[in-house]
Amino acid sequence: MNDEFRKDSIFTKEMLSFIFENIEKEKVFTHYTHNEAIAQLIMDEGFKFNDSFYKTTQNIQDELVVLNYKHNLYEHYGEYMLIIGISDKLIEFIKKNINLSKLNMSVEDYISKTKQNKEEDYILPAIFIKGYIKYKSGEIVKNPKFLFNYQLKEFIEQL
Repeated sequence: MNDEFRKDSIFTKEMLSFIFENIEKEKVFTHYTHNEAIAQLIMDEGFKFNDSFYKTTQNIQDELVVLNYKHNLYEHYGEYMLIIGISDKLIEFIKKNINLSKLNMSVEDYISKTKQNKEEDYILPAIFIKGYIKYKSGEIVKNPKFLFNYQLKEFIEQL
């Protein structure tokens, strides 16, 4: 992330470091929830979504202005901001080796598990959930299941 820290940001240096720690090597997304128990459940079991990963997540780039803007748009969905990180290596591998357009899926949908008997319900595995931030207090809760450097080959074999 840009080393410049602006005082008008609601995010502390620690929060920004957590969000952007591997930004050069991963895509980062946020998702907001009102309930800490739900944030914890997502860390434990994965991120459940219906139809499209992009309906309730926001892609975050390495720009504080963009992060602040998106936060202002979505903060009313809750004070618990989940941070999701997906390795660029995994994304590139899938794009190179899987015909996603034929499947009518995004990479995020592809790496998610489909719930039984429901074609459009997915669960993004907990290994992609970095943790969450209680943005009002600044507390960061890291997910011990998050695996930034997971073995790409082993993960692909599990799909």
